[in-house]
Order: sequence, then structure tokens, then C-alpha cells
Amino acid sequence: MDRILALDIGEKRVGIAISDPFRMFAQPLEVLNIRGKADLIGKIGKYITSYNVEKIVIGNPLSKDGSESRFSKKIGEIAKLIFQHYNIPTVLWDERLSSEEAQRYIRESGKKYIKKHIDKVSAQIILQSYLERERNARSN
Repeated sequence: MDRILALDIGEKRVGIAISDPFRMFAQPLEVLNIRGKADLIGKIGKYITSYNVEKIVIGNPLSKDGSESRFSKKIGEIAKLIFQHYNIPTVLWDERLSSEEAQRYIRESGKKYIKKHIDKVSAQIILQSYLERERNARSN
């Protein structure tokens, strides 16, 4: 089976996570330092190819009340560019509280708190919640 890639996009860094081939679990991969949309689009190509990515889930930073934020509009533009460039479906996924959850996970695991760890763990959390929703939808 093809995999799902997740992106937690920030202004300067992007956390990346990937599903296992059976789409049960998400695992963090790494954090990319980026310089704009074109740089991001170019850098994710190696993951798309090496992991046979079928879909990309992108964290959507909605406002606390669920409305679209200024940054979520930018994320929507990036999702469209990725689709146009790679012809791979992109899904925007609510990422509210994923950074806080990632911080808590890192602290509880005893790992040293490093900001870049948060980005890839946030991508993992985003992807895991997407996979669980997809699995629940299939079982109903």
C-alpha cells in the first residue's frame, strides 16, 4: 500500500511524518528548514518518491474558534501548489493543540525539549489523528 505523508508547516520549519504501509501508525521523520513555498515543494519531492506517497495531510492552523486564520489561508495556498506540482491529493487537517500535545509528549517521554522535535512530533500527531478518523470511517 502507498503511504500518507503529513506536514506541519511553520514559517521557517516543516515537521514531516509518514504512515506505515498499512496506515495504522504515524512516525515522525524529520524537520526541514525552508525558505518559502518553492523551497518546501522542492524538498518534499524526495519523500513522495521514496515512500510512494499517495496522499498528503497538511496541518491547518485554524483559530481557537475553528475559523480560518491568516496563516491557514497560506497553508491552503501551499496545499494547492503541492497538488498542482505533484498531482497528489492534499487534505487540510485541523491542527489546533497539536503543538501543545507534542510538547507534553516530549516532556513525558523524557527527551530533551528541542523546538525542532515539536515540529516533527506535531506532524506525527496530525497524521495519527487523520489515520484514526480514516480507520473509523472504514469500520462504520
